[in-house]
Amino acid sequence: MNGDTFPFVAGCIFVGFGGLLILSLLQYLWQRTRWRGRATGSIIAIETVSAAEAPQSIAKLADAPADDAAAAQRYYRPVVAYSVDGQQYRVQGPYALRSSTTRTTYVGDTATSEIQIDRLPYDTGQSMSVGYDRTNPANAIVIDRRRELTVIALQIFCGGMSMVLGLLAFYWNGNLAWLGQEWHN
Repeated sequence: MNGDTFPFVAGCIFVGFGGLLILSLLQYLWQRTRWRGRATGSIIAIETVSAAEAPQSIAKLADAPADDAAAAQRYYRPVVAYSVDGQQYRVQGPYALRSSTTRTTYVGDTATSEIQIDRLPYDTGQSMSVGYDRTNPANAIVIDRRRELTVIALQIFCGGMSMVLGLLAFYWNGNLAWLGQEWHN
């Protein structure tokens, strides 16, 4: 190694971070194999929580009129009921944040703001897919394919790019001599 210490350390950090992202993805995919059972459940409630108050349950609609600023800062998750072999179970889905848009209009020296909050991607009564452990059907997850694919794609991209940046830092600094004579500057 004939390079400086900083690029070497930066390369190690980037390669290590990328490796951790890829390994955590592989670990998630390995753990996911235990939820091989499939059932279709129905959303029976939507739980909501914010940092300022205790969790609540919304029995009917999550789109009921409320304070717009407070509703934009809440997290929501579905509670899904499903049955396996005639036995009823419940599982809580992942938290989701409602996206919002703030529009500010100016008239002279006065500004008014309007917050528009988007609908939730789910509502009570809607059916959702559930994956459960065949040996213990109470151990289950709500399957959201779009969210899973997004997370998987982001982890692969960020992990791969981080590893490439780390290897580029090694290459530009001449720290790839351990790969063989053709990599040595």
